[in-house]
Amino acid sequence: MVRKGFDIAIKKLGVYGVSVRIIPPDVELPDEFKVKEVSKEELEALKAQILGEASAEQVETEAEQSKEGEEQ
Repeated sequence: MVRKGFDIAIKKLGVYGVSVRIIPPDVELPDEFKVKEVSKEELEALKAQILGEASAEQVETEAEQSKEGEEQ
């Protein structure tokens, strides 16, 4: 992923060492991420898995009740 290089230059006043690391522009770094789009059906399936079927229905019922309360 990272290209490395090292070279030494000997001068009258001393020795210089140069170390270089180059990251090509097309490399995907591990701290980068992509957000996946999720459809409503997939979201509902995930809710059902996490909360259980009864709990998912309770959440939907409570959401509908709160919407009705806001409309009044």
